Amino acid sequence: MQKPLSPKTLEKRYAELGLSDEKLQLLHTFFRCASNFYGVLQVSHAWQIFKHYEGLRVHKKDFVAFSGVAQRDASLPYAIYELRELYSDEPWGNPLDRTIVNKDMVMHGYYRFLYVYNTLENQRCQSFLVPDQEIFLSFAEDRFYLTPQGKAMADFIGGLRAGGTQRRWNGEVIGPMLDLNGEPALGKRLSGLLYRTQSEEFEIDISKRGSEKRRLERESAALAADKVLRRMRVDIMTGFMEPDEEFDLQVRILDEDYDVQLSKKQTDKFRRLFMDLYLQSSLWQFGGWTAVSLFYSGAAYGPERRPTSEKVRKATPPDVDELVELRGRLGPDWPKLPKS
Repeated sequence: MQKPLSPKTLEKRYAELGLSDEKLQLLHTFFRCASNFYGVLQVSHAWQIFKHYEGLRVHKKDFVAFSGVAQRDASLPYAIYELRELYSDEPWGNPLDRTIVNKDMVMHGYYRFLYVYNTLENQRCQSFLVPDQEIFLSFAEDRFYLTPQGKAMADFIGGLRAGGTQRRWNGEVIGPMLDLNGEPALGKRLSGLLYRTQSEEFEIDISKRGSEKRRLERESAALAADKVLRRMRVDIMTGFMEPDEEFDLQVRILDEDYDVQLSKKQTDKFRRLFMDLYLQSSLWQFGGWTAVSLFYSGAAYGPERRPTSEKVRKATPPDVDELVELRGRLGPDWPKLPKS
């Protein structure tokens, strides 16, 4: 990624674009909403969507020039990469080939773009959804856990209680599980538990650089529920695994990292909440579609990529009765998406 510029230099670069404060704010809002709604999106596609909403309030050359300045702004919740930065074998390419990427899907180290590649591969299966502008603008903030389905999942995960035993990967008992204050974790809700998992402790121990060690310590000091929910969100949004495999992984994470032993009743509820969240959330892997609306729209797997097509823009999800019937038929065996 290109080196970030200082706030003073950025202010100068934004001013050099020759755009009014109103237009600069318009572009900042659009890019932020695009990163939250689509996750990853080429500037060329972003321009088509912007033009659909705003016409020529900002000209194409200014839109592209803005992306060149924004990619040096580290304060933004998204990053903008040149083609060569994502794919080392590619040339630097046209500025329209720049890619807007939500920072939540960028990891550290050699595999930092794993989620990005997976999302791009999944997005090739269908057209982008261009919702009504009011809906698009509501994605100025991430909405995954703000929906009824998201809130239900967050409440469920936060209400689970940690066990009191720390184990190795093979099940061998190490000792009691203690939180970051040295107190027993037994019986504490994940929404109030500050705890570093064994894998997090291991990563901190083997880290060579002080800055890297401090970053890992800071990130791993979050509440257990927040860490579980963050991993679940990115995995679902990017299509990291098929839904049934992802659900099994989340159950395993709760068990191995926090000694959460789910009863059959809890497991059934978790599965139901998980499928509701998966089916009804606007997902990056589907270009902003929900799984349900994509299933019913007929937009999946087609070669059409123009995001302003009337069919894509006006498609709506089925009603509640249809959703219940669909979930009942599919359950955990939601069909796998064919690759393009």
